[in-house]
Amino acid sequence: MYSPVVDPSKKHYGANFWDSYSNKINRDVHFYSDLEYDHWIHIETNPNVVDFCEKPMKIKGIIDGKIHETTFDMWIKWKDGNEEFIEVAYNKDVLNRKDTKRRIFLQREWIKNNNRNYRIVDETQVRKQPLLDNLKVILPYTKDFYKLNEISIFSLLRYINEKPATFQELIDNTSQKDVFTFYQNIFYLYYEGKINFNIEEQHFNYLTKVWRRYE
Repeated sequence: MYSPVVDPSKKHYGANFWDSYSNKINRDVHFYSDLEYDHWIHIETNPNVVDFCEKPMKIKGIIDGKIHETTFDMWIKWKDGNEEFIEVAYNKDVLNRKDTKRRIFLQREWIKNNNRNYRIVDETQVRKQPLLDNLKVILPYTKDFYKLNEISIFSLLRYINEKPATFQELIDNTSQKDVFTFYQNIFYLYYEGKINFNIEEQHFNYLTKVWRRYE
């Protein structure tokens, strides 16, 4: 639905430029701040997100008689069909920086006039731990999901139900003794929305709890 807006004022190098590949939308994605990149990790690994676009749209508006431009940081489409535009910003900038306040004002006006959904995401949400660290563990596995063996995935899923089981219990009770293969399969099942972890409670370890997710 959207394509990334290219900002010629942005340079494709530097400590804050991130270039990665999204398995979810099958293309390269680019981010111009560390916070935007960390936010994308949430989106890329969230099984409820079916589509997204970074820098999806540039808009214009008038403030104090002058024309200003701004670009939304992300557009997201959720599994339930809802869509929303996102602004990713540090909380101190939202509260104190004039350019950030101006950007948010323009975006909110456009959202109101076009009857869209909008949300501001700051570092307190993006960098919540241990959630972000755990999602960073999952992310590298996504690039090899196409290589997975369906029989191996199904055989693991058979042992997961509504009653939580630990990683160690699943390894002991299934034929998947190779830890790397186990992690590939278990993270794929999470990525596809088949299971849940206690991902916000502790960093991944052998005692991490897993249970079946039913729609």
